[in-house]
Amino acid sequence: MNNGFKLKWIRTLILVIGFISAWILYRAYKYSQLYKNYKIVTGRITHVSPAVMRGTFRSVEYEFIVNDKKYSGAGKTTYCKNYQLGELRRLLVDQKFSIAYDSTDPSNNAIIFSVKAATQFKQKPTDMLLHFDSIINCIKIQ
Repeated sequence: MNNGFKLKWIRTLILVIGFISAWILYRAYKYSQLYKNYKIVTGRITHVSPAVMRGTFRSVEYEFIVNDKKYSGAGKTTYCKNYQLGELRRLLVDQKFSIAYDSTDPSNNAIIFSVKAATQFKQKPTDMLLHFDSIINCIKIQ
Protein backbone atom coordinates (compact mmCIF):
# COMPACT_ATOMS: atom_id res chain seq x y z
CA MET A 1 0.00 0.00 0.00
CA ASN A 2 1.22 3.44 -0.77
CA ASN A 3 1.02 6.24 1.81
CA GLY A 4 -1.73 8.16 -0.02
CA PHE A 5 -4.00 5.12 -0.03
CA LYS A 6 -3.30 4.42 3.66
CA LEU A 7 -4.10 8.03 4.56
CA LYS A 8 -7.43 7.95 2.66
CA TRP A 9 -8.32 4.64 4.29
CA ILE A 10 -7.54 6.00 7.77
CA ARG A 11 -9.60 9.16 7.11
CA THR A 12 -12.53 7.08 5.91
CA LEU A 13 -12.30 4.82 8.95
CA ILE A 14 -12.20 7.82 11.31
CA LEU A 15 -15.20 9.35 9.52
CA VAL A 16 -17.21 6.11 9.75
CA ILE A 17 -16.35 5.67 13.43
CA GLY A 18 -17.32 9.31 14.02
CA PHE A 19 -20.73 8.87 12.35
CA ILE A 20 -21.42 5.66 14.26
CA SER A 21 -20.41 7.31 17.55
CA ALA A 22 -22.60 10.34 16.83
CA TRP A 23 -25.56 8.09 15.99
CA ILE A 24 -25.12 6.08 19.22
CA LEU A 25 -24.92 9.28 21.29
CA TYR A 26 -28.00 10.70 19.55
CA ARG A 27 -30.02 7.51 20.20
CA ALA A 28 -28.90 7.48 23.86
CA TYR A 29 -29.99 11.12 24.20
CA LYS A 30 -33.40 10.38 22.62
CA TYR A 31 -33.94 7.41 24.95
CA SER A 32 -32.99 9.49 27.98
CA GLN A 33 -35.43 12.22 26.89
CA LEU A 34 -38.19 9.66 26.41
CA TYR A 35 -37.67 8.18 29.89
CA LYS A 36 -37.41 11.64 31.44
CA ASN A 37 -40.49 13.20 29.76
CA TYR A 38 -42.76 10.28 28.96
CA LYS A 39 -46.54 10.27 28.94
CA ILE A 40 -48.71 7.27 28.14
CA VAL A 41 -51.40 7.06 25.47
CA THR A 42 -53.22 4.18 23.79
CA GLY A 43 -52.23 3.31 20.25
CA ARG A 44 -52.82 0.43 17.86
CA ILE A 45 -50.60 -1.88 15.86
CA THR A 46 -50.98 -1.29 12.14
CA HIS A 47 -48.52 -3.73 10.57
CA VAL A 48 -46.09 -6.55 11.29
CA SER A 49 -43.21 -6.85 8.82
CA PRO A 50 -41.51 -10.09 7.86
CA ALA A 51 -38.07 -10.77 9.27
CA VAL A 52 -35.32 -10.04 6.77
CA MET A 53 -33.72 -13.38 7.61
CA ARG A 54 -34.16 -16.10 10.21
CA GLY A 55 -32.89 -15.10 13.59
CA THR A 56 -33.46 -11.39 13.05
CA PHE A 57 -36.22 -9.10 14.25
CA ARG A 58 -39.67 -8.36 12.87
CA SER A 59 -40.81 -4.76 12.86
CA VAL A 60 -44.14 -3.96 14.54
CA GLU A 61 -45.54 -0.65 13.32
CA TYR A 62 -48.07 1.33 15.34
CA GLU A 63 -49.87 4.66 15.43
CA PHE A 64 -51.29 6.89 18.12
CA ILE A 65 -52.78 10.36 18.51
CA VAL A 66 -51.52 13.23 20.67
CA ASN A 67 -53.30 16.59 20.58
CA ASP A 68 -55.29 15.60 17.47
CA LYS A 69 -52.12 14.75 15.54
CA LYS A 70 -51.33 11.21 14.40
CA TYR A 71 -47.88 9.81 15.12
CA SER A 72 -46.37 6.47 14.28
CA GLY A 73 -43.49 4.34 15.36
CA ALA A 74 -42.02 0.88 15.11
CA GLY A 75 -40.99 -1.64 17.72
CA LYS A 76 -39.17 -4.92 17.26
CA THR A 77 -39.99 -8.50 18.10
CA THR A 78 -37.63 -11.41 17.86
CA TYR A 79 -38.02 -13.77 14.94
CA CYS A 80 -40.12 -16.63 16.23
CA LYS A 81 -40.49 -19.91 14.39
CA ASN A 82 -43.51 -20.74 16.62
CA TYR A 83 -45.58 -18.11 14.82
CA GLN A 84 -45.80 -17.64 11.08
CA LEU A 85 -46.09 -14.07 9.79
CA GLY A 86 -49.79 -14.40 8.94
CA GLU A 87 -50.56 -15.75 12.40
CA LEU A 88 -48.61 -12.91 14.05
CA ARG A 89 -50.46 -10.37 11.95
CA ARG A 90 -53.84 -11.86 12.92
CA LEU A 91 -52.86 -11.78 16.60
CA LEU A 92 -51.29 -8.31 16.71
CA VAL A 93 -52.66 -6.01 13.97
CA ASP A 94 -55.40 -3.68 15.26
CA GLN A 95 -54.65 -4.59 18.88
CA LYS A 96 -54.45 -1.63 21.24
CA PHE A 97 -51.33 -1.10 23.34
CA SER A 98 -49.95 1.61 25.56
CA ILE A 99 -47.45 3.91 23.88
CA ALA A 100 -44.90 5.94 25.82
CA TYR A 101 -44.08 9.21 24.08
CA ASP A 102 -41.81 12.12 24.88
CA SER A 103 -44.11 15.00 25.89
CA THR A 104 -41.65 17.45 24.31
CA ASP A 105 -41.39 15.44 21.06
CA PRO A 106 -44.13 12.82 20.45
CA SER A 107 -42.22 11.47 17.44
CA ASN A 108 -39.85 10.03 20.07
CA ASN A 109 -41.89 7.09 21.33
CA ALA A 110 -41.96 3.39 22.22
CA ILE A 111 -44.68 0.76 22.25
CA ILE A 112 -45.28 -1.04 25.52
CA PHE A 113 -46.00 -4.59 24.40
CA SER A 114 -43.79 -6.54 26.76
CA VAL A 115 -43.48 -6.90 30.52
CA LYS A 116 -39.96 -5.46 30.29
CA ALA A 117 -41.24 -2.31 28.57
CA ALA A 118 -44.13 -2.00 31.04
CA THR A 119 -41.66 -2.15 33.91
CA GLN A 120 -39.42 0.49 32.32
CA PHE A 121 -42.39 2.87 32.05
CA LYS A 122 -43.85 2.00 35.48
CA GLN A 123 -46.96 0.37 34.00
CA LYS A 124 -48.73 -2.56 35.63
CA PRO A 125 -48.78 -5.51 33.19
CA THR A 126 -52.36 -6.40 32.25
CA ASP A 127 -53.50 -9.93 31.39
CA MET A 128 -53.58 -8.94 27.72
CA LEU A 129 -50.03 -7.61 27.94
CA LEU A 130 -48.86 -10.85 29.57
CA HIS A 131 -50.51 -12.79 26.74
CA PHE A 132 -48.86 -10.73 24.01
CA ASP A 133 -45.54 -10.73 25.86
CA SER A 134 -45.56 -14.53 25.60
CA ILE A 135 -46.22 -14.26 21.85
CA ILE A 136 -43.46 -11.71 21.34
CA ASN A 137 -41.04 -13.84 23.34
CA CYS A 138 -41.85 -16.97 21.31
CA ILE A 139 -43.83 -18.93 23.88
CA LYS A 140 -46.53 -20.84 22.00
CA ILE A 141 -49.90 -20.60 23.75
CA GLN A 142 -52.37 -23.42 23.18
